Amino acid sequence: MMQNLLFQEIKYISFCESTNLVLNNIFKEKVLKDNIIIRTDFQTKGVGQKGNFWESKKGKNLLFSLSIGFENLLAVSQFYLSAIASLSIVSLLKKYLSNEIISIKWPNDIYVGGKKIAGILIENSLIGERIKRSTIGIGINVNQIIFESDAPNPVSLGAITYETFELDSLLNEFINEFEKYYIELEAENFEQIKDEYLCILYQKDEVCNYIIDNKKQEGVIKGVDEFGFLKMEINGKIRSFDIKEVRYLR
Repeated sequence: MMQNLLFQEIKYISFCESTNLVLNNIFKEKVLKDNIIIRTDFQTKGVGQKGNFWESKKGKNLLFSLSIGFENLLAVSQFYLSAIASLSIVSLLKKYLSNEIISIKWPNDIYVGGKKIAGILIENSLIGERIKRSTIGIGINVNQIIFESDAPNPVSLGAITYETFELDSLLNEFINEFEKYYIELEAENFEQIKDEYLCILYQKDEVCNYIIDNKKQEGVIKGVDEFGFLKMEINGKIRSFDIKEVRYLR
C-alpha cells in the first residue's frame, strides 16, 4: 500500500472481529506513538453507532480503522473530529457520485439520497480535558450489491454506478482527503469545518417526523451546537439532543 505523511503504517488483515478492537488491543500491549491504519476484508463483529450491526460481504467493502494522535484537541471539541471524518468520506464519494445528493445524517452517517452508504464509530482516549488519541472505525459500502440484513436503507458505490472499485485505491484517496481536514482541525479552524458540515446536513431545515421523548413529533433540524448536539426546532422552540434522544423516521 502507498505510504503517506500522516499515517506511518497501513496494515491489512484478512478478517477480524472489528478493526477498532484490533487497534484497541494494540493500545493495551504498548504505548502507540505512530498513526496507523488497519484494513480488513471481513469483520465478524462489526458495529456502528448505538451498537448497530454493520453488514458487509467478505472483500466487497472498505472496512478500516485509523488510530491518530493529537496535541491540543480538547474533549469538548470532539464533534469536529467526527465532522472531519464525515467530510473526508463525502469528499471521496463526490469524485464518483457527482450527480448525486450526498449528505451527513447527524452525527456521522453518510447518505446518498435517502440511503446509507457509510458509517463511522469513534472511540477517544482522554488525558485530562484533552483527546490524546482516537480510534476511528469506518465502513463504506463499495462493491456489495445485495444486502440481506434488516438494515432499512443500505446502498453502495457499485449499486449506484454499476462499476467495480479497487479498495486499496479508495483507501488511499480517503487518506488524502482526511489529511486535508486534519490540518484544518489541528489549526482549530472550527467554524470552517462546522459550516461545511452544516451545508450538507441531512434533513436540515426540512419539516420531518422523529421519535422524541418516546413519541412521534414534528421537528426541523437547525444545526448543531458547539458540543455537537443536534439543534431542532419543535413547537417553535429550539432544543438540543444527544444521539440517543432522537430517532429518525425516514
